Amino acid sequence: MPDILGFGNAIVDLTVKRSAVTLPLPELDANRGGFFRATAEEFALLTQDISQYRVNAGGSVCNSLKALSVLGAETAFIGTIGHDDLGAEFAKSLQEYHVTNYLKFAEGQKSACTIIFVDDDGEKTICGKMRAAKNLVLTDGDFELIAASKMIFAEGYLLDHVPAEVQKIVNFAAQNGVKVALTLSDPKIVAENRDILLGLLSKTDILLGNQDEFAALESCSVPLQVKTLGAKGVAIINNGEELFFPAQKVTDIVNTNGAGDAFAGGFLFAVLNNRSLDKAVFQGQTCAVNVLRQEGCAVNKNLEKIL
Repeated sequence: MPDILGFGNAIVDLTVKRSAVTLPLPELDANRGGFFRATAEEFALLTQDISQYRVNAGGSVCNSLKALSVLGAETAFIGTIGHDDLGAEFAKSLQEYHVTNYLKFAEGQKSACTIIFVDDDGEKTICGKMRAAKNLVLTDGDFELIAASKMIFAEGYLLDHVPAEVQKIVNFAAQNGVKVALTLSDPKIVAENRDILLGLLSKTDILLGNQDEFAALESCSVPLQVKTLGAKGVAIINNGEELFFPAQKVTDIVNTNGAGDAFAGGFLFAVLNNRSLDKAVFQGQTCAVNVLRQEGCAVNKNLEKIL
């Protein structure tokens, strides 16, 4: 049975340099560092326009689970894919990182895909179509997995299309004494789903996000709140006590995509193993730095040896 069971969007990322995009994209510039929505037709034009992209199977929670798995945790993932090459790529990525696969299939739909535009300074902006990922429907077997896990970890992105399922996940976990960790995902997601989130947070043990996401939330009473501040470090509120941890120095940043997810994975691994908060932050930052220094969005498979 898993130490941590993740629920998230099963997404294959196509990463491309912003400078290589020829289409005029005012939405991209207006939402730099976040995400923007596109119609199916607009997204098709984008995929036709990009070239020399890098393929990575991930999604927020999945990237975190990869870090957890590399560090030694028993991990499992629940999400939905299509019967296509992207779905096969996603399943292969889980297998490579030894994340147990509990994937579902949405018949007749394509797997989720995002395009990640990376600026010269490493900042990323995301546009995607969730496609099959929007069809997460829980079964009795999923609830049995939740009950057998030490912790569940769900991403705020799910609130965009399956809020009722997220509520079921969190409520069932809390009722069965399973720790609940949530990641806020994006300020827009928080603002648009604040009322639902506030209801979930009363049953949440650990909440992770960046400073903009916490600002959009406005108020929070979760026992352990973990706020990443980029180059400034990490702020934590632990049962009302405020703590601050400076960032590790990084001078050779190649890519920022997935760094926050890796931090969450390293931090949660330490929490699962009852380590102190300073060690949890160090573990998370080390995972994040590993991602910042490489082109992929997930930690290096040899990270445990590197540590």
